Amino acid sequence: STSTSTATPLAAVPLSREGCEVKPTPAGADAPPPDKTGPYYHQVVLGHSTDGVTVKGATQVLEHASVPDGVQLTDGRVFIYYINGAHHGIEIALVEGEGVRPLGPIWLDGIERPSGVVDPDATLLPNGKVRLVYFSGFGPPTPTQAGRTPTMCLADSDDGIHFTVLGRAIAFNEITTDPSLTR
Repeated sequence: STSTSTATPLAAVPLSREGCEVKPTPAGADAPPPDKTGPYYHQVVLGHSTDGVTVKGATQVLEHASVPDGVQLTDGRVFIYYINGAHHGIEIALVEGEGVRPLGPIWLDGIERPSGVVDPDATLLPNGKVRLVYFSGFGPPTPTQAGRTPTMCLADSDDGIHFTVLGRAIAFNEITTDPSLTR
């Protein structure tokens, strides 16, 4: 069944929440995956550039982290959203000088560390909220996921940590990753 969210993005069109259902991550889901090329074996590097071409001070700042995206909040703080390959979900780190301080997982609709939520793309909206675009439903196939359509979802947050799902931006007919939003 399809439900409609009363929350809307900047356009006044309600979004379906189909494919964006939020579920907690099952206990015991922290084991390293057998795929030796996946996010568990990736790292995030932080560097600075004044011209957008030359990067200086590149330093590895996160282990078991992949698909990072950063956003500067209205108060000047910079959050990095990334896949935590050890915990199988989107987490946040706060940039502090030349390093970062992990803050922990995102929350979606009141659920900490939601299951199957990957590939974050964060944008600061004109109203000061953080819009998170992500893919929903990723993880090892299970009988209940048979035939599930990969779905790019949208969620908004006032603090960059606790998000409310707006709904589905688009569903795909094949496996797709790494969404990006521009405005």
